[in-house]
Amino acid sequence: MASINTLQSETALLLAARGGDGPSLEQFCRTRFPWMRRIALLELGQASLVDDAVQDAMMQLISNLQRWDPDRPFEPWLATIVRNSARQQRRRWRPWSPLVDRFRAPRMDTDLDLQRASAATLKAFALLSPGQRQAVYHVDVLGLPVAEVAVLLDANPSTLRVQVHKARKKLRHHLGEWRTVLEIS
Repeated sequence: MASINTLQSETALLLAARGGDGPSLEQFCRTRFPWMRRIALLELGQASLVDDAVQDAMMQLISNLQRWDPDRPFEPWLATIVRNSARQQRRRWRPWSPLVDRFRAPRMDTDLDLQRASAATLKAFALLSPGQRQAVYHVDVLGLPVAEVAVLLDANPSTLRVQVHKARKKLRHHLGEWRTVLEIS
């Protein structure tokens, strides 16, 4: 979660962008692009679709900027736009995913075990529900406290803890044979 000063400066950028200031909109989008990519990746579970989803989300942001209420936090509003764009992207590409995976060539410059373990991790991560992916990413990968993640995702902290617990259990189950390669405890 961003600091209060960062959020205030981003709010100022959004307000300027609403007034028609293109450079402010561009700066806001450049600042928030990595954050938007992480949310899209959590929703999609597939890196190859993320950039298109984020691009669609940015177009939605620009189109709906006048709808944003400056008295409310923009992070949940923007996260919803990104998640919806990612869901639409997943619906568009779902039929092609098995075909793309079938013909994807292995990278020869990486260790084969690590490559297979990484692929297994991505598959296991994709098996999680979107809520579980978001919960485990924010809590375990980013190391954010459950209370902050609950505010960010607009979720009950108890529900979030349950999602993290179930996600960890499911990941341990699916990554059992790769635990030593991935050094999962």
